[in-house]
Amino acid sequence: MSQKSDILEHLQKGNTISRLQALNVFGCFELRARICELQDDGHKIHTDYEMITKANGKKKQVAIYSLKAAGDLYQDRMPHHTDIL
Repeated sequence: MSQKSDILEHLQKGNTISRLQALNVFGCFELRARICELQDDGHKIHTDYEMITKANGKKKQVAIYSLKAAGDLYQDRMPHHTDIL
């Protein structure tokens, strides 16, 4: 299976995923790219943000992705880097 299909299956089971989880579980260095591919395929991915405290004590915001329920009427999507240019 591909990283994209592995991540989709993970999300379809009701799980969330972060960049660090994607790296540790699926060996995926570019989670945002896989999320964009899934969105381009028509999957409704929701992005939440969480503040974490790093080992050095500094805070950092991280994205947590989940698959939207079928009844959700809106789709929030972060732009591809090419959309910004």
